[in-house]
Amino acid sequence: MFEKAALMWLYAEHPVHAGTGSGVGAIDLPIQRERVTNWPIIQPSGLKGALRELFDKKNGKSTDPDFKAKICEVFGPETQAADLHSGAVSFTEARLLLFPVRSLRGTFAYLTCPLAVERLHRDLKTIKDCGGPDLTVRNSYSLPQNLTHPDEAKVLVNIKAQNQPDLCLVITPSGQNQVGQVVLEEFTFTAQADPKVGQLAQWLAAAAPSLPWLDKANLALRVAVVADNVFKDFVEMSTEVITRNKIDDKTGTVVEGALWTEEHLPRESVLYAPIFAAPSFFAADPKLSGADEVINFLTTNGAGYLWIGGNTTVGRGLVRVAFAS
Repeated sequence: MFEKAALMWLYAEHPVHAGTGSGVGAIDLPIQRERVTNWPIIQPSGLKGALRELFDKKNGKSTDPDFKAKICEVFGPETQAADLHSGAVSFTEARLLLFPVRSLRGTFAYLTCPLAVERLHRDLKTIKDCGGPDLTVRNSYSLPQNLTHPDEAKVLVNIKAQNQPDLCLVITPSGQNQVGQVVLEEFTFTAQADPKVGQLAQWLAAAAPSLPWLDKANLALRVAVVADNVFKDFVEMSTEVITRNKIDDKTGTVVEGALWTEEHLPRESVLYAPIFAAPSFFAADPKLSGADEVINFLTTNGAGYLWIGGNTTVGRGLVRVAFAS
């Protein structure tokens, strides 16, 4: 069915509230999370709807007379004609790769973990097996395999020289026999230099060159690899949670019951989503004849800025989108 595939990158320029509705825990409006890992995700329906809106806006400015027809072939027809044919593109959920966390030194770190990188490897293999390119090597930079699994008291950071950790995130010890430390939020970890951290940063910079901050210089300084359990704790406990209320215009006080909390994926988060394309299902007069044309139409016109999730009128949900295909 699906003959081509590509990788979509998402970089959170603003906090993102891809919500699940009312929650039963301490947060009234939590964000979407994967059932198995409890890591934040963005459901594919949200990605598809946001991209469809972007393409509909571009339709009015396009000089291509078939642009509207191509949109329907890629995303499917309008609701009233939904039974005519399916869209030619399958979206998957956006999965978290880098999570920003406050650092005592260096302002913030891009955290990831061995499990996140292993799952990225598996997704890239799926893309290749489904007709997409081999994205594990970009511009001679390879996505490292078999990352060291640090224990929960350590953080892997980039090597600066002579097997010493880069000092962007590391607090330099005062004593000669002491090791460097990394302080993330209120937790202190021992820094351990690892060459694969720099390799990961180089690959990311090559695989997503149009995304802000993801250049080799900045990224290698900030990427840090923690244990899987530590990563899980941070993505559960260090998201952005804000309290909102509604003010009564007559009294100037909070309306009774109108006080709630919202969870957001913090800005600087980096996610990715595999996408798959089939030939157009519109048999009568297709404007995109093959899966190649479908994926090219999507990746050519879909890159740039995108609004995802709720609360866009109060500055939430702006992400930068790029494709690797």
